[in-house]
Amino acid sequence: MIGPEFTSKSEVESNLSKTFSFSRTVQLLMGMCRINVKNGSASSPTVYQKAYTLVIAMFTIGLYYTMFATYLNKYLVNTNLYHACELITSMHLLAYLMNLTHVRFINNSDNVDFFISMQKLDCCMDLDQNKCVNEVLRQINNLSTVLLLFFTITLVIIATVGATLPVIVTVSAFTFSELSIILEFNHITNLMVYYTCRIRFVNSIIANHSIRISKYESQDTLLYSKQLMKELAAKTHDLRYSDVDVYLHEIFKNFSKCQNLYQFQMFLFTCKFIIGSAVYLNIVVTGLPLNLIGNLEWVSVVSFVATNLFVALFMSIRCEIFLREVVETKQLCITILSMYTDGPIREKARKMLKLAEASPPRFSVYGMWNIEGRFLLYLFSIITAVMLTELQLLLL
Repeated sequence: MIGPEFTSKSEVESNLSKTFSFSRTVQLLMGMCRINVKNGSASSPTVYQKAYTLVIAMFTIGLYYTMFATYLNKYLVNTNLYHACELITSMHLLAYLMNLTHVRFINNSDNVDFFISMQKLDCCMDLDQNKCVNEVLRQINNLSTVLLLFFTITLVIIATVGATLPVIVTVSAFTFSELSIILEFNHITNLMVYYTCRIRFVNSIIANHSIRISKYESQDTLLYSKQLMKELAAKTHDLRYSDVDVYLHEIFKNFSKCQNLYQFQMFLFTCKFIIGSAVYLNIVVTGLPLNLIGNLEWVSVVSFVATNLFVALFMSIRCEIFLREVVETKQLCITILSMYTDGPIREKARKMLKLAEASPPRFSVYGMWNIEGRFLLYLFSIITAVMLTELQLLLL
């Protein structure tokens, strides 16, 4: 049951709020934050915040317009190359504007409800008494955000050392728009860690029922092992008295909300990665013989491939870990069913097994494909096929 302290639909518990506070602050400065958290309450972005976002968007569009009018003129010596550069630039700008619109101006109330439902899930599972469970997510979230900022600053320095004004404008436009999108993808991967920790916590409660756990004083660590999670669960939960079947149902229900809100970003990412890879290949193959591929072009290509590759890799790995935890839940439920012929514990295990088999959680992108461990391989196969076909058309 959800405690009475969360009867307010906008009230925010500080522990969960701090978990995502750093990345949310960075996104807020870039005009891309989904919700407004202030004075212990969550709400949709204010009118002033939306106005700030529009100002940022107009500034970014101005940078892209300046780039069109200055830097892209160097490619006019080849019509196909110029149109390819126009296409890739327009793609980056369009992806930025679509992501900004979806994050800031669409599903405002749903984003707030989702954030509140996350803390209600923690309260339902009594994780407010195990606050160190959220510490791993906070550390991962902060570390990944810092690494992204460091990587971005490093690329900007490399690309703009001794550069002219048109180059600086080009780098600024690409960097700001791409960083805004990558930070949103980073948040999605961290949400997968959130759900993985909750499923692993449920599994630990079940596993502890048949395993004697020695006393252990938990410490803050970057990554929690399964053994440490069992120790944390043993301090406050027991399968005999905990409504683990309710916990699992609420986790799946909350995960479904997450998928509905963030599947657009994964659709945008997949389309952008495939189209961008094909267009960048066209630019490199066409521009190299004309000696038009300089440091900025190579930095753009490498950074595009590297950032999108890491996003796909981390998303695939974290979704796969989450799905494997669900598989382990099924195995643990079968173990409990083999231990009891009747009683409340067997009934809990039966409900959980039925739920996991009848409606297993999947990060589906509009029902077209699932984000899982094989997602990166599928993506590579599509990109490889597109690039080979393009090379045949360009070189034959």
